[in-house]
Amino acid sequence: MIYYCAYKSGTLCESLLMVEAFHVNIIFPNKEETILNKLTHDGHLLQQETYVGGHVEALESGVFRADIPCRFRISGDAVDTLIAQIPKTLEHAIVEEEGVPLDCVTNLEEEQPLRLERPLIYHLDVGAMYPNIILTNRLQPSAMVNETVCASCDFNKPGANCQRNMSWMMREEYRHCRLNKHMSLMGLAEEATCRFCSEEEETAVHVLCQCEGLARLRFLILGEENPSASSYTEAPLSRLWSLMQRTQLDRVL
Repeated sequence: MIYYCAYKSGTLCESLLMVEAFHVNIIFPNKEETILNKLTHDGHLLQQETYVGGHVEALESGVFRADIPCRFRISGDAVDTLIAQIPKTLEHAIVEEEGVPLDCVTNLEEEQPLRLERPLIYHLDVGAMYPNIILTNRLQPSAMVNETVCASCDFNKPGANCQRNMSWMMREEYRHCRLNKHMSLMGLAEEATCRFCSEEEETAVHVLCQCEGLARLRFLILGEENPSASSYTEAPLSRLWSLMQRTQLDRVL
C-alpha cells in the first residue's frame, strides 16, 4: 500500500520528488498540519511558521537560460582565492563528471575573462532545498524523535542508523498586535457584517463592496472622517489588515 499525501506542496522540487516517490513506491512522511491561532511565547498570533532553509550565494540574481546570450565580465581579483584550487577543480569536472581524459583537452590553459556565450547556469529560488532533504531522508522537524520514542520502536536494533540528528532553526511571521487586540479586531469585524451576510449565509468578503458596516469599519481604522458614499469601496481590504498590525490601531482600540 502506498501512502501518498501532497497537501499544499508549495515548491516545484517538492512536487516532483513526491511524484517520483509515488511511482517507485517510496513512503515519505506526512506534511505537518497547521495549527490555527497558534501563539508565540510572548503572546503574538503566528501567521506563518516554517524553518530556515539553505543559503545560496550568487554573483548575480536572475535566471540565465542556455538559449539567450549573456555578457559576463569576470574580475580577476574576485577569484584570487580560488586560483589554487583551479587545477584540482578542473580535473574533477573533466575526469570525474564528464569522463574525458585530460590528454584530450586542448584549451585547458587558455584564459578568456571577457566572454559572450550561452551559459548553462540556472539560478532559481532554492526554497525547495530542504524539502529535498526532508523527502530523501524521510525527515521533517515534527518527525524528530527522542530516546523514549526510539526505545519503543520495532526497528531499534544495535547498529541501526535510522535516526539522523539535524540542526533546525525556526522562522516565523507574526502579527505585531497581541492576542487580546487581535480578538477585539475580529469581534469588530464580525459585528460589522451586514444583514445580508448573516441572513443569507454569505461571507462578508463576497459582498464587501455593498456592506456598509465593513466599509465604516474600514474608515474607522484608516482614520478618515466623513467619507462619501461612493468612496466606501475605495479602501482596499489588504490596506485595512496591514494597518491593523501597526501602532495607529492603538488609538482606535
